[in-house]
Amino acid sequence: MKQAIILFAFILFSAVGMFAQTQSDAALSRVTTQDDTSRDTSRKLPTLTVQEHLFRADVYMSNRHFPEAREHWQKILDNYPTDATAMPRTLFGIARSYMWERQYDK
Repeated sequence: MKQAIILFAFILFSAVGMFAQTQSDAALSRVTTQDDTSRDTSRKLPTLTVQEHLFRADVYMSNRHFPEAREHWQKILDNYPTDATAMPRTLFGIARSYMWERQYDK
């Protein structure tokens, strides 16, 4: 009986882990496609809502696509400088992305 419970727990945790990774991969694919198709002729991102920029930056950040995440955070800095909820996350995200890339001189 104990072995059956351990086996069930292992299968449950494995399934949850695979599902979480699939969601992350799916989100990255969707966000990348949306960014690629929405750029203008000079390859600049359009201005989206602050929530959408934060979401896309979070997706990129969690998948270690740091320059793409910083691009969305920069749009927040440029277009929503007075947003009290977005600014702390934006500044922290930018700093953290440079830290993870070991670019301490930025």
